[in-house]
Amino acid sequence: MFLFNKLNLFLFLFLILIIEISGISHNRPKLSFDALWNENGTTILNETLIGSDPLDFFIDQNNTVYIPNRHTGDILLFSQGNLTQTIRLNLTNSSTIFVQNIDEIYLDTFYLIQTGGGVISKITSNLTIYPISRMNLCHQCFDIFIHNNDLLYCSFTERHQIIAKSLIHPSYPLVMVAGTGQPGSTSTTLRYPHGIFIDNSTSDLYVADCENNRIQKFEFGKLIGITIVGNQSLSNFTFDLNCPTSIILDFDGNFFVVDSGNHRMIRQGRNGFDCFVNCDRTSGSSSSQLNSPWTLNFDNEGNLYVIDRRNNRMQKFKLIHSGYWTTTGNTNVVRCWHTASILSNGNVLVTGGDDGGSAHSSTELYDPSTGIWILTGSMNVPRRYHVASLLFNGSVLVTGGSNGFSYVSSTELYDPSTGIWTLTGSMNAVRHAHTASLLLNGTILVTGGWNSGPLNSAELYDPSTGIWTPTGNMNVARSGHTASTLSNGTILVISGSSVELYDPSAGIWTLTGSMNAARSGHTASVLSNGKVLVTGGVNSGDVLNSSELYDPSTGIWTLTGSMNAARSGHTASVLSNGKVLVTGGDNSGNVLNSSELYDPPTGIWTLTGNMNFLRRSYTTSILSNGKILVTGGYDGNCHKNAGLY
Repeated sequence: MFLFNKLNLFLFLFLILIIEISGISHNRPKLSFDALWNENGTTILNETLIGSDPLDFFIDQNNTVYIPNRHTGDILLFSQGNLTQTIRLNLTNSSTIFVQNIDEIYLDTFYLIQTGGGVISKITSNLTIYPISRMNLCHQCFDIFIHNNDLLYCSFTERHQIIAKSLIHPSYPLVMVAGTGQPGSTSTTLRYPHGIFIDNSTSDLYVADCENNRIQKFEFGKLIGITIVGNQSLSNFTFDLNCPTSIILDFDGNFFVVDSGNHRMIRQGRNGFDCFVNCDRTSGSSSSQLNSPWTLNFDNEGNLYVIDRRNNRMQKFKLIHSGYWTTTGNTNVVRCWHTASILSNGNVLVTGGDDGGSAHSSTELYDPSTGIWILTGSMNVPRRYHVASLLFNGSVLVTGGSNGFSYVSSTELYDPSTGIWTLTGSMNAVRHAHTASLLLNGTILVTGGWNSGPLNSAELYDPSTGIWTPTGNMNVARSGHTASTLSNGTILVISGSSVELYDPSAGIWTLTGSMNAARSGHTASVLSNGKVLVTGGVNSGDVLNSSELYDPSTGIWTLTGSMNAARSGHTASVLSNGKVLVTGGDNSGNVLNSSELYDPPTGIWTLTGNMNFLRRSYTTSILSNGKILVTGGYDGNCHKNAGLY
């Protein structure tokens, strides 16, 4: 069938080194260990379109999906879930595919009589079928991959080996690059290998060694495999696999594996391998389940697509965030000490702030689908250090702040349907650096703030009347504090070391357990388990890296893991996976761009990607697509820039 000797291997290695590198057609997005995908998939293609028992597909860098229909003999091309082209061929049971471009589609044609039993053929745009010479083998290739030096790799499953063939020199022999041709579980043997992937930057070969329940790495020029994950792993990545069938790598060489027999997908994490889709290993057909998944690929945005074989469908798992920061459109106006509110349509309304010298009244809208900011109606009063609250009717209430000359008690409403601001009732007290909380009955509770000193007063706004009414005073005067809405509807207010609770039904404040460290300029986040995480801040001039948890059921504070960086004036966002992202802030006059993630089950903080700019006195918004938008801020100057995580 073919020869394997040292001369052939030398020739193969020589070809890799000297042939001019062509373009890479597949996608390898840049992702961090903290990248997050939606755990519920969307069915992009179903059995009606792709037939039963699908196996393989390819996504090019334009996000066109190529998939062979094993029953009709066609290659189907899809863009954004819509069928855009059908390449009609007289093929039978063609299952594996790799695309260089529309004029170079490589396909398994083992059962195509016209080719004389050729295993792999090249299909051109004019539907000409060119069998690859010397590929007339006795079994199918279960997967193919084209190295960027135009070397074709075939997962020769029934012969327990991986072979390679030059596409530039048709007369050159086949070369066995992994396996011996006999089944085995040693470092040099394979047992029914399936998916393969070549790291074009190193020419290393990765093999999903199905019946050995492992992923093997064959370094360039070596026939001895290293178990990356699965049985007999020598690394720290030991993980129980059951017939892995596909492996792909991201830009930095991190692994993503289809663990077919366990009906799940796993990925290389910071401390080993982690499951991220269908982690209970139960087969099923719901949006969060898989049934014998087979092949996995990225699109150019980092979304993951998988052939869900026994469900006869292709599922898309949308990337929520990559774990890296990217820039997006700049605001039209320089801003710091402004506000940002998520509207009911998903757009972000940014209001007022400081342009580096004075407060301004301008407001603008960010459209996440375009990344563009558009100016909308201006407020009636210039404001900075104010607060904005989204009401149940979709309008936005802005309260208090400073107009650049004095603190104000005025409030106004933004109507998203018209873009117009209208003054409403004034608060009973002039205040800035206060808090505003939306209560379960739709009223707004404003607490504390500053007016020639910290305030202990609180008042309620009734949207139905536009009237402010005093409610019970806090036990402690506060400004620059935090206010968190607990699951039972009470409001937890924190500053200094003292903490108190507001009962909306009684209008009464009650002191609760004190924190372990007094702090201001901190953040407070309500976790999915109902506890409140407080991070950082300043204590007697010292910037803190400590964090602690409040348990509403006991009123007790418990220290948890400390952040990697001491910070105040930062922001904290609870992500859809329950982790907390803390970003930026200030450390004794040094503005930060670092970010880190808190994992509630472990209490551990892990550094993640740095923001593109230093920031404090900025806003953070959780978009409907799960991404985090940061806007403006101060690093010695106020800025227009914005970023996405």
